[in-house]
Amino acid sequence: MHSSFGLPYPAGHWFYSLQDLLDNPVFMVSFFVFWVATGQFLLTTAHRKFNIPETVEMVIIALLIILMTLSFYLCAILKASF
Repeated sequence: MHSSFGLPYPAGHWFYSLQDLLDNPVFMVSFFVFWVATGQFLLTTAHRKFNIPETVEMVIIALLIILMTLSFYLCAILKASF
């Protein structure tokens, strides 16, 4: 693999770390767990501090699902483009 200048990437370059990370199935599971934990934290904090209704909670959940899906697509695009 080469950089945009045609030079090979040196060993230990961030590009190889990114490829290893995106190829690792443990990363994908950890990524999913991160989004679930983030959503749970945001919902409990918002519910406790602001006493929001259920419809607002559903909107927050929908937005988090969209954000999680987009971040998975970004990982897939990064993996496919390199």
